Amino acid sequence: MKHDAEHVMQIMYYPSDYTDPSHLPDSLAQGEVFNDVLINYWLLSHFQLDNENKYWQPTDINSSLIVAHWHQLPRIAHLLGGYLLRNRLPGYGAALICDPQLLAFISLPLIHHVTIDEAERRVDTLAWGAAFILSMASSLLPALKQRILLGFPAGIDLPELHVKATPNHINLFKMAITYANNYQ
Repeated sequence: MKHDAEHVMQIMYYPSDYTDPSHLPDSLAQGEVFNDVLINYWLLSHFQLDNENKYWQPTDINSSLIVAHWHQLPRIAHLLGGYLLRNRLPGYGAALICDPQLLAFISLPLIHHVTIDEAERRVDTLAWGAAFILSMASSLLPALKQRILLGFPAGIDLPELHVKATPNHINLFKMAITYANNYQ
């Protein structure tokens, strides 16, 4: 994609644009500091974010999709996690009623080959979706993987998940992107 280089630079050096407020100290999260330059400097130095290979560009479909839809990753992760956990979600009917977008998405007849251990009791759609995205992003720069985690709540407990970039998983990822961007 033509815009990827510019977008990667923005992701690398403007983390305040996508960082979840739970990563910020109270004074920054409450808006007492309005200077984006200071907030970005604090994020880059506090989290010791790498800036290796700032001219990197995505070379595969997954990396390109992640970079292109960076600001929607938390919503995409929620949908993906809901889909992976859809057999467990009926017990959480109230959560589904409150989220018609997730309910519509998990009703799609999509194929995936991700197995979740039955002993695993966590029903955190955001954590499962984030683990799916990170697992699919094998060719993504480590510096960008660091920054992906800033978009999710601090202390998110990611499950161990190994997802291969199969056509079915890429299709599931693309459908989650479509729903996150168009069905709100």
